[in-house]
Amino acid sequence: MQFFKSILAVASLAAIATAADVAAPIEARQAASPCYSTQKLTWNTGQIPGSGGWGCVTNLKGGCKTYYWTTELPYYSCA
Repeated sequence: MQFFKSILAVASLAAIATAADVAAPIEARQAASPCYSTQKLTWNTGQIPGSGGWGCVTNLKGGCKTYYWTTELPYYSCA
């Protein structure tokens, strides 16, 4: 009986060590807004005048992973 308890204890420790080695999945993150804190990021299809705005590279969840400057409508504007 002592032998079986020893094997069970070693197996439990091995399982815990293996679980700790597994890396956590990397989550897609939402990029910070390129606007000032007093402004709101607004989808612009031409209703807000200007010479350009922010395009979005989407992540796997549909949010913006990064923003880039573009002059082709539609784009996001800081209003």
